[in-house]
Amino acid sequence: MKTEVTEAIPTVQRNPSQAAMASGTELMQLLVRPVTGRKHQIRAHFASIGRPLVGDRTYGKKLKSTLPTPRLFLHCHYLKFFDLQGKDVVVEDPLPFDLQKILAALKLKT
Repeated sequence: MKTEVTEAIPTVQRNPSQAAMASGTELMQLLVRPVTGRKHQIRAHFASIGRPLVGDRTYGKKLKSTLPTPRLFLHCHYLKFFDLQGKDVVVEDPLPFDLQKILAALKLKT
């Protein structure tokens, strides 16, 4: 399984404390690019290296999330594929409002 991390976006802490990492409260916002397109590739890969996605109750912790989110904090903002005629199709979607609110609340706490 391979997932390419193309960019780390500073969200809460640039250099989290050892206590934050040990307690599982370290947060990172990443821009990733799946390589194979396998189902749950991003979720399974990050969980396998001990960094489950926020709100992932399948691959992540079964306990309540460290953030107040009722759903998985994962969003595809850009998708490109070829249609049946071989033409490029590009779909872009901004971060949903509920996830924007969470990021805004986190940035106020830094």
